[in-house]
Amino acid sequence: MSGSRPVNIFTLGKVQVSETFIQSHVDRLPNVVKVSGWPLEPRNIFDLTSRLAHKLFQAGDRKWMQSRIMCELKDSRCEAVLSEYGHVGAESVEACSQLSIPLVVHFHGFDAHQNSHIAEYRERYQRMFRMAVAIVVVSRPMKAALQEIGAEPDRLHLIHYGVDCQRFAYNDEPQSNLNFLAVGRFTEKKAPHLTIKAFSKITGDFPEARLRMIGKGPLMKECVGLVNSLGLEARVDFLGEKDHEAVARELAKARCFVQHSLKAPSGDCEGLPLAILEASASGLPVISTLHAGIPEVIENEVSGLLSCEGDVESMAKHMAAIASDDKMVSRFGTNGRRIVEEKFSQQRYISELSS
Repeated sequence: MSGSRPVNIFTLGKVQVSETFIQSHVDRLPNVVKVSGWPLEPRNIFDLTSRLAHKLFQAGDRKWMQSRIMCELKDSRCEAVLSEYGHVGAESVEACSQLSIPLVVHFHGFDAHQNSHIAEYRERYQRMFRMAVAIVVVSRPMKAALQEIGAEPDRLHLIHYGVDCQRFAYNDEPQSNLNFLAVGRFTEKKAPHLTIKAFSKITGDFPEARLRMIGKGPLMKECVGLVNSLGLEARVDFLGEKDHEAVARELAKARCFVQHSLKAPSGDCEGLPLAILEASASGLPVISTLHAGIPEVIENEVSGLLSCEGDVESMAKHMAAIASDDKMVSRFGTNGRRIVEEKFSQQRYISELSS
């Protein structure tokens, strides 16, 4: 995507607190002329009337949506489009083709992996793969998944997320507390219940250890119930959803970052968890899993400790190791910060995406 071209970014609805990667596109990509939420909504009474007519006489919203996208692109006078998430790109490709506007589609996670989503969009994805000028992926497993459903390798561009290291306080001395921090939505692919189960196995040996969990989501109620059933109400803190600054403050006072990512029964997988990059940027060792793009960021026994998906016993052993070994914490944290600065900076990410 040429940095000299005004860009219209189609996002998946309002940018969520957790979607800092999309916000970085909005804030830092050059020549962004318009940011459009998804799905597009009627702008006025004429749009509303047109939508109702399409529903009544043309079997649904898709033709109306195509017309609405055309108007959006004409009004913005953009010369390129960046669609956030694969299905938004699939819905945008026809309008971009008719207006001869280059389309770049950025995949992020579920849009490349979730079984029902792929089944619904497979044919439209395949058409998009042929017509888009570039498809951006954030991990090698994501690249392989899209090739499996028809993307040509030369259209796929692996660009890992990046973080602004200056936004995260870095201290090469490990925290004396035993605060384990988890940040992410309470969803199946992040498996917060397995993080809780692993933590429960070390609480007897480490009575000062605490698990602090930032986020919310469909598994929140189940996780609260699990904590209560394990008698850990005084040891696990549910902090809810926090803004980026609050997350940075929590990272600064944690000893370690934990996340038990795995492939969900639905097929949903991570892309590249940005919270893990932010934890490494903060100088924290990371305890996680051999899942999706995580091993591309966290080098096992160099900047963190990785278990197989679903291996709660191994994760618990890793927590115990981090709780008891200051030198390991310091070494992993220093290595993690160095790796992020060298390979996963936000400047590098935006530069590669812009080009």
